[in-house]
Amino acid sequence: MEIFANKGQLFEIIGILQNLSDESKDMIVNLKITATTNTEFDLNRIRNAVEEPLDEIDIKTSININ
Repeated sequence: MEIFANKGQLFEIIGILQNLSDESKDMIVNLKITATTNTEFDLNRIRNAVEEPLDEIDIKTSININ
């Protein structure tokens, strides 16, 4: 399955994927996220609010900020 969605649709998709997970023996999800800003991303905020929480739940990630 490949899904293309905007940020407004994200949380609806999570509920739908829960339905698939309930029916599956195993499920692996790969996400590619492209986020943009009109200014610059706050790198400390990204580290504290995104990278560290993902690390804490043992989610492998690669974040590239250009």
